[in-house]
Amino acid sequence: MDLPLTGIERRVLALLAEGHTAKTAAVELGLTENAVNERLREARRKTGVGSSRELARKLAAASASQENRDEEIGMAAAPPVGQPVATDPSHRAAGRWPKVLIAMSILIAAGVFAYLLLPQQTAPIAPDPLLGSIEMKSFPGVEALYGKLRRERRDTGWVTTTEAALLNRYGSIAGLSRLRATCASTLCEIAGEIEDERGGKTLEQLQDYRFIRPADMGFTLEGTFMVAAGPDGKGVFVAYHHRVSREVPKISRSRPADGTVVPAGPVTISVTFDRPMQRDSYSFTSTDVAGYPDCDPRPQVSADGRTFSLRCTALAGKAYAVGINYGRFRNFVGANGTPARPEVIRFSTR
Repeated sequence: MDLPLTGIERRVLALLAEGHTAKTAAVELGLTENAVNERLREARRKTGVGSSRELARKLAAASASQENRDEEIGMAAAPPVGQPVATDPSHRAAGRWPKVLIAMSILIAAGVFAYLLLPQQTAPIAPDPLLGSIEMKSFPGVEALYGKLRRERRDTGWVTTTEAALLNRYGSIAGLSRLRATCASTLCEIAGEIEDERGGKTLEQLQDYRFIRPADMGFTLEGTFMVAAGPDGKGVFVAYHHRVSREVPKISRSRPADGTVVPAGPVTISVTFDRPMQRDSYSFTSTDVAGYPDCDPRPQVSADGRTFSLRCTALAGKAYAVGINYGRFRNFVGANGTPARPEVIRFSTR
């Protein structure tokens, strides 16, 4: 039985099969109860099984039938070296750091950075003055990015201001110390310590794309993040951001502007790109950030092919989010076929 589940979803279901409740599973995994319930809902959605307990029994039965095999059910093939890996949204509870690595590939536009909990290994990588004994080999994607950054040439016209912007942005998060930013030509790394007593709240801010705003610094919305327990009990994190290619179409203006409040009723959602786009290809999508308004099925397109306008209706007192090339939907493309940079437009109504 091939179950398309992530590692953390399987761990939650395995605990349910052992008799745990969502609350006790949350304690066992160091997550919040809401996070566990969200993973269960996502697992039910993926598999079409209506009951979490029933799905847990199916998973346990499938695991038992393969207990002598080396591979776990539902595990995808290993990604190419250096490619970000999509995992689960994090809702880590505050408290003492566990002896685990938490690796995350994020789509910041979803407002969510995702977690894959992996056992911390003991064999150290090459010494790093800040990261110390973090075992990156347990998550090859992070190790590959660490190496790639140090092999790239430094774009001196870009790195100075970008490193300063990263330090300024991450430095505004309380509970971080020893911050270090390193950029090359296509990739940037930001690393530092997380104070133990603020671990949960600091992690929430580290994962909040509205706080980090990578697009404002010229990065894509895809990135990679890892955190581990440091030898002195403090968390150590490292995050990688990818520079936006000049060939990637970008939104130069949106209406409503992200984060604004608008009157309830008819509202036109429009995006204007920095270049002409293919007129019959678009992706206005729902997200897991907030609700999606009731909208027409097709947008209107300006004569120059740069502006796409979608007529919608918004209810009073609601929060909405509209994805542009969000997730796997990448149909806003330039004339040369290059997908536009993903964005999320959030707004609320009076």
